[in-house]
Amino acid sequence: MGLDRSTGAIRHHRFHELPSLLNRGDLLIVNDTRVLPARLYAAVAGGASEAASRDREVEILLLREEPSQRSEHVWSALAKPAKALRPGTTLRFTSFDRDRTIGGNTWLAPPAAPAIVRSTLRQSIGIEVATMDLTISTAGSHLINGVSWIQAARRGALDGMKVLVERAAMPASSPDDVSNGKYWKFSGDCGQAELDRLSIMLTVTSRAHDTNCCPQLPKTKLELFETRTGAVMIKGTAQIGVVPVEVGSVVVRCKEFTDTSTGLKESGIAVVVRENEQHEETTIVDHDEIDSLIKGIDYLGKVDRSVTPLPGFEAVYTTRGELQIATHSSRRTGTIEAAVQSSRESKLKIFLTLEQLARFRLLIEEAKNKLDSIR
Repeated sequence: MGLDRSTGAIRHHRFHELPSLLNRGDLLIVNDTRVLPARLYAAVAGGASEAASRDREVEILLLREEPSQRSEHVWSALAKPAKALRPGTTLRFTSFDRDRTIGGNTWLAPPAAPAIVRSTLRQSIGIEVATMDLTISTAGSHLINGVSWIQAARRGALDGMKVLVERAAMPASSPDDVSNGKYWKFSGDCGQAELDRLSIMLTVTSRAHDTNCCPQLPKTKLELFETRTGAVMIKGTAQIGVVPVEVGSVVVRCKEFTDTSTGLKESGIAVVVRENEQHEETTIVDHDEIDSLIKGIDYLGKVDRSVTPLPGFEAVYTTRGELQIATHSSRRTGTIEAAVQSSRESKLKIFLTLEQLARFRLLIEEAKNKLDSIR
């Protein structure tokens, strides 16, 4: 394109005509500025369905830079398909070594997704909120709606982001079994992000009502299995026996739950600690830890004062559900006594003689044999 400065006329020419347009003494300026890479391509993670689970490619055409009060650059752009870029995008990541699909949703694992490390929860005395720190380690290929995590954090896209931490219930012996689902661990809102070249540091603060109202998390597989919804649950139970004591009793029951929609089963025993038939607490013991419990009681029944050179002792066995069985030296009687407590925090404790402890052990063994016979 040629512009005649005397007349203002614009003419179009071909490049080979350039020499005919130049006069002696003209200054020729070569523009070697690189072309703006205005067309970008990004991947937006899909949903849980087979068709949507594949990453969708999005084409972004930068149009013009817009005024911004922030230090970074803001551009107007066109996106194709535009429906792939929507506010409120949900991103799911796992600390497991591979992707996990639970309840129709997929959680992405590194290296395809950022590596996220969280701190333990902190509870301030007198303040009914908890906080947690997140460190997100990213690569340039990790995108949020077509931009890198670092760029998104610089633009403030992560400020106020809602974070939900859930824990999957996967048996240690079968880490691919996610049939028991997941349960709530923590939720809150992010404050302003701090970042370096490849990491983002966030502090997440819970809402007071979440901290106050969330139920205690299930400690055993049988309790977690019982929380399933959307299906009829068959709950079988049988009382095995009672160990009566002076101020109460210890009851042993066996339980088996069946999810009718899948046919999956979980079983275990329930130990009920009763005080004067007025106050009772129940603790669940999963089927896969009953053998260990029996061995623990056998050991406790043989413990004597020779286990320590000190004048007093206590030997304690604790189950996954926090049932505590102990033997200890009694100052009151000068003998060795046993005790059953429904949890570490419970004030309800029933004292047994060693003979009563042996009876309790036989009831547990009988309950296991009954469960084994119906498996």
